[in-house]
Amino acid sequence: MLEEVIRSVQSPEEVVAEKAHVKLMKDEWRRISDTDPLVSVVDKLRKLKVFLKQWNRVTFGSIDAQIEAATTLLNELDEKLDNMDENMVSMRRKVQGELWRLLRYRESIWDREWLKKPFTLSKVWDVVRACDGSKTQGPDGYNKELFKSGWSFLQEDVMRVFSKFYLTG
Repeated sequence: MLEEVIRSVQSPEEVVAEKAHVKLMKDEWRRISDTDPLVSVVDKLRKLKVFLKQWNRVTFGSIDAQIEAATTLLNELDEKLDNMDENMVSMRRKVQGELWRLLRYRESIWDREWLKKPFTLSKVWDVVRACDGSKTQGPDGYNKELFKSGWSFLQEDVMRVFSKFYLTG
């Protein structure tokens, strides 16, 4: 697993692999298309998404496992900090960079998961309350103080907009 973390650092081979994933998607798209000519594009995209999720899990594994492996390797390298040659220092930099990339990626996944949840009245109110009331949001000229001071009678309509957005995008 530790070797996989080292190999996962951006390399010329990875750039070639990125082009290979386009071929993989193209082949799967054709396979899906061959099954039924009446399958809609939306259905094909859904099937492709399922395929890509499975492929991603098999190819790259668990992000948490990769983070754990990178952390372990970084700790092992740090124990040898006094006796590191140039190659080990370079490897440590790569592993540290990869660890940061993985952590940012995991954070972005968490952000996307948060967006999958419906908006709650308390969360929307927290955001409205935290806004600077004197600044206007856009060309309509209404500042956020209007929403703060009128929240008692505006909240139902505002929440209806957020619910509609959540349900229909």
